[in-house]
Amino acid sequence: MRGSGSRGVAWRFVGWLPWLAAAAAPATAQVADSARDSSRVARLEEIQVSVTRAERPLIRLPFAISTVDRAAIQDARRTVSLDEALRFIPGLFVHNRRNFSLGDRLTMRGVGARSQFGVRGIRVLADGIPLTLPDGQTTLTNLDLASAGRVEVIRGPASALYGNAAGGVISVRTESAPAEPLLLEPLLMAGSHRFYQARVKAAGRTGRVEYVANLDYLDTDGFRVYGAAETFRANAVASLLRGGKADLRLLLNLYHTPFAENPSSLDEGDARTDPRKVRPFIISQGAGEEAT
Repeated sequence: MRGSGSRGVAWRFVGWLPWLAAAAAPATAQVADSARDSSRVARLEEIQVSVTRAERPLIRLPFAISTVDRAAIQDARRTVSLDEALRFIPGLFVHNRRNFSLGDRLTMRGVGARSQFGVRGIRVLADGIPLTLPDGQTTLTNLDLASAGRVEVIRGPASALYGNAAGGVISVRTESAPAEPLLLEPLLMAGSHRFYQARVKAAGRTGRVEYVANLDYLDTDGFRVYGAAETFRANAVASLLRGGKADLRLLLNLYHTPFAENPSSLDEGDARTDPRKVRPFIISQGAGEEAT
């Protein structure tokens, strides 16, 4: 009886051999194909991020980090709102209110959703210098996106690297200087509602000094009645290099608006029937902002 049982197990095993061979054949073919395709592997350029307080490869960080390069920030953009550059960052919502006296409103994974004005709970840095005040409020007018070469965004608990109650971090860096001694980039732009923008950027490298300077002027009447604004921005970064690294760096950042009108809000009925309307007492009060 024992011998008969052993022969039965052996015959069943022999019966499985064709099935095992058929299952192993595709795996062997895949190994052979992967060996042949190894010569055609394309290696992507490694992305280094500095928003983690030290430069690290992005692929090695267990954080929710996104990066935006110069082309996505500047090409075919007015560069007047973070909404243009960061609209595709997951977990981040930039509300562009088209109101230069109020500016953008940021919400990152729910942080900042209850803020009525300005930006709260999100740290913003320009070339490593924090624009966020100790109470967590940030003014975004100092950001010059026309000369920005990179934006890095941290979402989630990892933003605590920059202090308590930081629901997220947005770090904006000025673009790198080209190898030429002088590169000029002028720009003139015009649009509806009397929108005019003039910009000139100068950048280059001479010897051990590299520099990027941008001047930007904007004037518009706005879509809403009583929504005009005039702004002037200047951003300049100059570095003294030694051994490939910056030993000394000088930064100049200036924002000035003589007066930006604030058309305020509307009720639902007026917003649907006459969205350009402004309540008379808003104009009589002279609502708006003057800032330098």
